[in-house]
Amino acid sequence: MQWVLLDENNFVVQRRLKQQDGFIEANDSVMNGQQLQEDGTYKIPPVSLKDLKANAISEIKQFATGIRAKLTGHAGQYQLAGWAAKAETAKRVLANNATEGEIVAIQSEADKRGQSETVKQLATKIAAKADQLQAANGVIEGVEFSAKAVIEATTTVKQLDAALETLLIEAEVELAALVGA
Repeated sequence: MQWVLLDENNFVVQRRLKQQDGFIEANDSVMNGQQLQEDGTYKIPPVSLKDLKANAISEIKQFATGIRAKLTGHAGQYQLAGWAAKAETAKRVLANNATEGEIVAIQSEADKRGQSETVKQLATKIAAKADQLQAANGVIEGVEFSAKAVIEATTTVKQLDAALETLLIEAEVELAALVGA
């Protein structure tokens, strides 16, 4: 036997082995998230199609975020912001439109890398990497957008389940090439 605490909608929010104020007695099979029914039983209430769609879209977003993280080596937000600025600087270096300060910045990185790179060589690598990431992000954005549209178009749980399974398989195949998996 156990003791459970219910919220205002009769959902189990806490379980205890000993009685406490506000807790009611329940059998051992009762779990958090179940709802006390009028007949005294506890059940997980049915989830609406709208909620299932929201969960599916969240799953797609998490998948896309994971691919982005793999592509960038799990770079943080400040590093990513720095890459965008560095890519623009590199492109100006290659176009011979960079300021002296921008050239010094690329030269400093080249010196610290210890690869005997010239400013132009490093700028070429930076610009190429930025272009690859931009192209990959375009693929990710497209897959994510189309997946959301397919999910929103479903009208039954069965359609949603089938669509999500298909979408994740297709996304894994398409996006695996981006990360070299």
